[in-house]
Amino acid sequence: MSFNPFAWLKSLVRDGYVLQRSGASLVGAEPSTLTTRQTIPFSITNVQAGDNAAAPLSTPVQAQWAGAAAVAVGWVAPRAGSLTGLSAALSGAAAGGDLVVGVYKNGTLMNALTVVTLASATSDTKARTTFTAGTYTFAAGDVIDVRIRAALGWSATTVDLGVAVEIAD
Repeated sequence: MSFNPFAWLKSLVRDGYVLQRSGASLVGAEPSTLTTRQTIPFSITNVQAGDNAAAPLSTPVQAQWAGAAAVAVGWVAPRAGSLTGLSAALSGAAAGGDLVVGVYKNGTLMNALTVVTLASATSDTKARTTFTAGTYTFAAGDVIDVRIRAALGWSATTVDLGVAVEIAD
């Protein structure tokens, strides 16, 4: 008698259910109980110096959403959800000063913790963080965008920035 993996998987899941990982096990779960995550891309080419990294001293520069060249726009949420992750990557090392990348909702920083910093002291090229679903929420119709603050000494002016904002509904 040979092992049939399809029959084994089917034995774990009732009709109308989907497989979900629970620790080291696979179990059947109702699809309505699963969290859907998606990633929203933002970018800035040739990150420039001069937008001081100290939040009260200047207005942050808005990133382009989905490659909308020379147009700073946000993503309009089609349904309610929450921020679950932030990832930023530079095409070269941070230099001359730090770069702070933050997630904004309707033009306001979601929270002081919804940022990542690419430090010049360690020549960072990437940074990431995650958030517990439901902590930083938004409603349908809210505008989500990414803004940066580059220190006055920023000297990596030919590097490009790619940012991914992960959300869950």
